[in-house]
Amino acid sequence: MKCGFVSLVGRPNVGKSSLLNSILGMKLAITSNVSGTTRNVINGIYNDDDSQIIFVDTPGIHKPSNKLGNLMNKKAYNNTEGVDIILFLVDISKGFGKGDKFILEKIKNKNIPVFLLLNKIDLVKNKEDLLKNIAELKELYDFKEIIPISARKKDNVDLLIDCIKKELPEIPESEKIYSEEELTNVTTRFIMAEFVREKVLELTRDEIPHTVTCYVENYYNIFLVQNLYLYHLLGYDHMTEADEKVM
Repeated sequence: MKCGFVSLVGRPNVGKSSLLNSILGMKLAITSNVSGTTRNVINGIYNDDDSQIIFVDTPGIHKPSNKLGNLMNKKAYNNTEGVDIILFLVDISKGFGKGDKFILEKIKNKNIPVFLLLNKIDLVKNKEDLLKNIAELKELYDFKEIIPISARKKDNVDLLIDCIKKELPEIPESEKIYSEEELTNVTTRFIMAEFVREKVLELTRDEIPHTVTCYVENYYNIFLVQNLYLYHLLGYDHMTEADEKVM
């Protein structure tokens, strides 16, 4: 069977976490319109009949303005080492910009196959422009693959999986890294805290700092505790009667 590690890298908000969720068919990594939503490295474990692929979701690489930004960039760079494939995601609806060129310079000399994924093709109205972009990007670097995708609509995700398998090493099934029951390297407690943070970023603006961090101390009913923590963070004393009925 084929088995290996595949790192997802790119600027903030290009769709790395959305792609991970689409591949796994479940919500694992949080997403939002806020830059820098992904702060931690999360492994998503994909299994099928003939492969096990460990996808490594990394923070968006950006120009840092504080220590948190520097730390996030360092995590992203570190996880382009020791992997079998790098998936370099670009928001093609916005073109290939200076930030993308900067990242390419950082990863192109690592002697690791690089797939260029042109994400958000569903937002590109003129498909002729897309073909022109692909032709131009082929001149920048000898990418192993250039694949237009839509992580949100799952366009070409199956094709991506097939291409990844071709580049991964063959191993005996008994040497798989994870069991089929394992879906990620992070804990349920961590995922719960991330879901709360996602809602904080979605529902608040200036009243809550972007650097907000959430912790889960104890949990019994996963959905109830998430909502209680969210209410606490938003400054409400208690849930309304209507909200309690939803629980």
